[in-house]
Amino acid sequence: IRDWSVTGVQTCALPISFYNNQIVVLTKLGQLEAAEKLCDQVFDFLEGKPRLSHELPDTYLYKGGILEGLGKSQEALGYYHKSLKARILDEGGGHREIATTYNTIGSCHLLNGSIDSALLYFQKALVSGSISFSKQDYRFNPVLDQVMTNKDIINILENKANALTAKSIITEECMDNYILAFECLQLCDLLIDHTWSSLLIEESKLMLGSKVHPIYEKAIGIAYDINMQSGSSFNIGDVFQFFDKNRYRYLLDNLANEYAYEEALVSDSLVKAIKEIEYGIEYFTQEQLGDADHSLDFNNEILKLTENKEDLILQLENKYPDFFNIKFGANKTDWVDIKTSLHNRNTVIIEFFYGAESIYILSTDGENQSFTRVERDSNLDKAIENTIRQTTAPDINKLTQADASMEYIESSVYIYKVLLKAVLEQYKPFSVEKLIIIPDGELTKLSFESFITKQTNDRSLDFSAQSYLIDNYSISYSFSAGSLLNETNQAPSAKSKVLGFAYGSHGIADLKYSALSGSDKELKSISKLFRGKFFRESKATEANFKKNVSDYGVVHLALHGEADIENDSSTMLVFRQSESDLKDGKLLPYELYNLDLNARLVVLSSCQSGLGKTYLGEGVYSMARAFAYKACLSMVSTLWPAHDAVSADIMSEFYLQLSEGSEIDYALREAKLKHLSEAKGYLAHPALWACYIPVGKMEVVRIQKKHAEWFIILAILPLIISLVLFIRHRYHKH
Repeated sequence: IRDWSVTGVQTCALPISFYNNQIVVLTKLGQLEAAEKLCDQVFDFLEGKPRLSHELPDTYLYKGGILEGLGKSQEALGYYHKSLKARILDEGGGHREIATTYNTIGSCHLLNGSIDSALLYFQKALVSGSISFSKQDYRFNPVLDQVMTNKDIINILENKANALTAKSIITEECMDNYILAFECLQLCDLLIDHTWSSLLIEESKLMLGSKVHPIYEKAIGIAYDINMQSGSSFNIGDVFQFFDKNRYRYLLDNLANEYAYEEALVSDSLVKAIKEIEYGIEYFTQEQLGDADHSLDFNNEILKLTENKEDLILQLENKYPDFFNIKFGANKTDWVDIKTSLHNRNTVIIEFFYGAESIYILSTDGENQSFTRVERDSNLDKAIENTIRQTTAPDINKLTQADASMEYIESSVYIYKVLLKAVLEQYKPFSVEKLIIIPDGELTKLSFESFITKQTNDRSLDFSAQSYLIDNYSISYSFSAGSLLNETNQAPSAKSKVLGFAYGSHGIADLKYSALSGSDKELKSISKLFRGKFFRESKATEANFKKNVSDYGVVHLALHGEADIENDSSTMLVFRQSESDLKDGKLLPYELYNLDLNARLVVLSSCQSGLGKTYLGEGVYSMARAFAYKACLSMVSTLWPAHDAVSADIMSEFYLQLSEGSEIDYALREAKLKHLSEAKGYLAHPALWACYIPVGKMEVVRIQKKHAEWFIILAILPLIISLVLFIRHRYHKH
């Protein structure tokens, strides 16, 4: 700093900004003393140099943050106010910077317990960050059109909601302040929607989802407190929006796009161009993750493609103005619509929100509804962890050992009692037959039907003798309630043929992947029942899959599968690979995005097809999700490594049940119950039979049975013979 030569504002602005940036970095690294020293050096340098005063507000603000971090809140407030005064005096200072400073002052007051002062400054921040909004009364908020910068106002509103929540605890106006806090977060939600729609890259949307998750949790928590204090189901419909927007938003956004493309009659060429660009962005994103040496090149390609996508979206907006209105309507899910869809179905939807401190549970059977909260304590977290550990990575040799078995049973019973028992008891008088589970967070790794509902008095370790949730209900899963509603609006499809693949057990060149003799058994069972095309062993290649998949309504993939919870580019299905095959035999999720899929039912009979990297606010990036992205309405996926022999038995019975006209969830339930009735020893452990879960639409799948034509011919043959004899008789008589 001593060596700077002051020749004018323009030449000196960059160095001061540079040092301000250094202060920010040092503060984030926790080196507060060094950051404070650098602030003081900047102050010394700027003294007596009014031409550089526009740099001063930032430095004051950073110094205040450092002091607050050091526990010197009163001194911090002094510097925050210096920053505010300098910004107001600075001709170049915009409303956004002033709003940010007001927000910072309010946050400092809130931290010190000065709630009224905090609300005063948060309201000033809203006024400064909005257009034509001047209400200084904290009971008012700007409307959407008055907001200048979504990100800033979202942060201010979140802080204001925190202050109102704190105020509700210490004043008599408890309910009013809770409601005001909830209204702040509702406006946050509108701004989040607006921001979401402006983002073009998946990575940006995923980042937004992770940041807004705490806002949604806060809104749900406030709504729960309102319900508890008011004794009514206040705002359940609004609460539902926070539940459902917390999961698979990007997935549902794509499904809404598909619907809007068709309804708005968008040209095939424009849709194809948009999809090719989206595929290219995803391709280079995945390549970037695996090749750090060329990361910059890949990033440049992504930027070019994003610019091209912006141009195409502009074309879409100009040529098809109805597209976005149709898409918005398809994306909007109402609680009333969810309840209506369940009328007279003897079904309960149970949707979870897995928060940092609590798990919230929203349920309905169409007529009745329930909204509950369960605190996440160490006992519950441990039970969930134990259950996941003993199912997702079981040691076959230890499954029936007393200690391990009892630990699993006790953990499973505990989870059921804490999360489900009270909820389900509310619906006992209403003859419930089916449950639709919409899990979240760590709950996505649990097979709910394997929950043990009561512990036997003799503390039996016989897993075939346990009482499971599957004994009482057919259970299916959904990515979100919104996706479930969209699925119920689909028209029934024509009868489908089956496309099947079995990894097999002979001629395996890749030693990394073991033989799957059970996969052959699965395919043989299916091929005896239904018409289709079946690829076994060396013919079960990625190339054959991509060549044929668009022509079939039912797809069965009995293959190896891998799920990487850290890197979604390593989640895959593994086909067989021949020397002449140009494909690598590994089907990654993004490769499905560029395929034409028309499957009504996809059965992923492979390891961990329902697992993958979890993105907060979006969900699990699994192979199952990738198929759902391509509008596959119904799936069967796996939550952990499947046992080869047990899988073959369950899948064979599952398809037999389908051939008899059973719904998907019922068919899978019957297959599991049959296995349990016959299983001995460790084969009855849930780790071996409960990994398969049905996801999505659970209606009857119409599949072409093998030799169906001959049965039809045989059925009508007597009529034909009778008709011929009748005609001949009439002819001879004549």
